[in-house]
Amino acid sequence: MHRESLKNLCWGAVEINLKAEIQWFNSSFERMTGFSLNDIMGVNLFNFFLQSDIDKKQARIHLEALKEGRNIVHESKIKNFNAGTIDVIINAYPLIDDQGKIIGSVGICCDVTAVKNNQREAESHSLQLKNDFLIENVNIQERQREFFSNQLNNKVSKTLTLASLHLQKATIEDKHNQTVYINIHKKITEALNEVRNISNELMPHVLRNIGLKDAIIELFNRHSRIEKSLFVFCCKTVDFDMIHISVQRCIYRIIEELTINTVKHSKASTIKAHLKTENQFLVLEFKDNGIGFDYKKIKKGYGISNIIKKVDLFGGDCNIKTVTGRGSYFTIEFPIDKISVHAFSKQFS
Repeated sequence: MHRESLKNLCWGAVEINLKAEIQWFNSSFERMTGFSLNDIMGVNLFNFFLQSDIDKKQARIHLEALKEGRNIVHESKIKNFNAGTIDVIINAYPLIDDQGKIIGSVGICCDVTAVKNNQREAESHSLQLKNDFLIENVNIQERQREFFSNQLNNKVSKTLTLASLHLQKATIEDKHNQTVYINIHKKITEALNEVRNISNELMPHVLRNIGLKDAIIELFNRHSRIEKSLFVFCCKTVDFDMIHISVQRCIYRIIEELTINTVKHSKASTIKAHLKTENQFLVLEFKDNGIGFDYKKIKKGYGISNIIKKVDLFGGDCNIKTVTGRGSYFTIEFPIDKISVHAFSKQFS
């Protein structure tokens, strides 16, 4: 009787017994899946139509619930003869014989593949827009930094330099106030150095002028002149011309932040950084032999959250290993197909 009522239903209807073996399905289910009843009669529905182990496990749980007389609504992917898989929503209910005994179940299937595809495309598009916005926001921040950096260099720095030159001349010509001139010249020199440091913090000119590799070497050299630690940088098989400048700035900032944090907190005698390309990834390894840190507290007290945000922005992955008393080890991987100049030109074309 139930088959007659479901025969011409516009949705797919399929009947199984308590072993999940196919007993019958209507023409709509046949059109939906591309399989005929004669071909798969008696076949285990779960094993034949469900693709993932998770879906099969969930289906078995639902079958047990149906045996207890409960209705079930769930979403799944099922095999399709032509398209590989389709997305369906299934409303299943127990099938009861004349004596009131549960002998199987009937599932009403609605093909929602088009809806799910549109949803996935919308989510993907939304994620892409979000990533594009974040990347462009970083670029805007970098352009602002570059502007203020240039203003410091071109105006304040030049004014201080000119004042310094006048003081040097006055020191030579005026023999009466040597100490005053020397002290003023010293203060101007300190201000000049501070302006250069601020300018470099805003926009690392070495990165723009000499490239990422030499900029990192210069960064390590600058710290080695101040700190007692040994700084080692190794760079192999990396074509930086293929890496977008935004990503290069990101890598520089990450190494800079890791270096500052390590110098400040780790008490390390050796700090090493290694850049390489490996299996279509740009890999940054950064390690030290310091005291390590509490992994549970790194996001709060070690500035790691900023680094993770930078890595996530360009689709990278950050792995952190640390052992108290034995130092820390950072491995950061960027997929080259997402950080190349070509990838960025496609995103913003």
